[in-house]
Amino acid sequence: MTLPENHQRQRAANVLLAIAILGAAGLAVASLAGIVGRWWWLLDLCSHFRLQYAVLAVPILAILAVLQAWRWALVAAVVLTLNVSLIAPLYWADATDIDKNRASLRLVVFNANYKNTNFSDIASYLADSDADVIVIVEATSTMREVLESALSGYGTFGDTRTDAFGMLSLSRLPAKNRELITLADSLLPAIALDVEKDGEHFSILGLHTMPPVGSNNAALRDAMMREATAWARNHDNAIIAGDFNATPWSFAFVDMLEDGNLRNSQRGFGLQTSWPGQLWPMSITIDHCVHTRTLRTIERSTGPFMGSDHRPLHLTLGFAAGER
Repeated sequence: MTLPENHQRQRAANVLLAIAILGAAGLAVASLAGIVGRWWWLLDLCSHFRLQYAVLAVPILAILAVLQAWRWALVAAVVLTLNVSLIAPLYWADATDIDKNRASLRLVVFNANYKNTNFSDIASYLADSDADVIVIVEATSTMREVLESALSGYGTFGDTRTDAFGMLSLSRLPAKNRELITLADSLLPAIALDVEKDGEHFSILGLHTMPPVGSNNAALRDAMMREATAWARNHDNAIIAGDFNATPWSFAFVDMLEDGNLRNSQRGFGLQTSWPGQLWPMSITIDHCVHTRTLRTIERSTGPFMGSDHRPLHLTLGFAAGER
């Protein structure tokens, strides 16, 4: 190898090393920032991309190891380990048995996007879902008309709007109570629905929190989630479902589970990312269902985008064995 060629290779290796070091440092800062998200809304935004951090850490770690930059390779390894450790619990199956003698509830939650005009496909899809209850986020009046026509066996209730905060429920089960409530000072509608199936009672809260962009909006999202948690504490067999604008690693979501003694329906089913559709490498899970510990998630899956930037979420919820 000639001297100029050797210099070129060394320069390329130095550039690659610099890029890998910057990548490892950036991932480390972002990963740690997400842990202290309650300090500042921008830090909380860093909590949402655990999968992306882990994926990016793999090639960076490999490059640093090949170039024998061991200290920075250790940083990349710590980043990878930290984020995998936060993701892994979502894949741990629940060992609790399901009481097969009690009713199960089939639920679909879908942020349909208020700008979406793909009404007929959505209606056909939901009609085929065999859901007991459907919660539509960002529902418009036109969307409601199409869904009511296509799903004539369902009773509809909600507040349709021309912006991103319309809410609609469709239920083929008898409803003992239906009401629109506002959470915190948001002036945004949430749907509280009490239904019965085969003698069993379920309390459902459908919501769409404020996107946490900016300190005021972030504080409002957090307050809405706290009030949703308080609602769950006052209802039996409570289910909270919708667009939370938070991933499982956001402090607001963690607080909801802990303060409300709630379970994340993702447990045992993995990430099942739901948004955004246009930027799939950045896809995260912000559409959720959490529920009281009397219930367990039997099935959970996501569907296609259908003109929305969100995937629909399909769930079957049953009772944990021995719970009353």
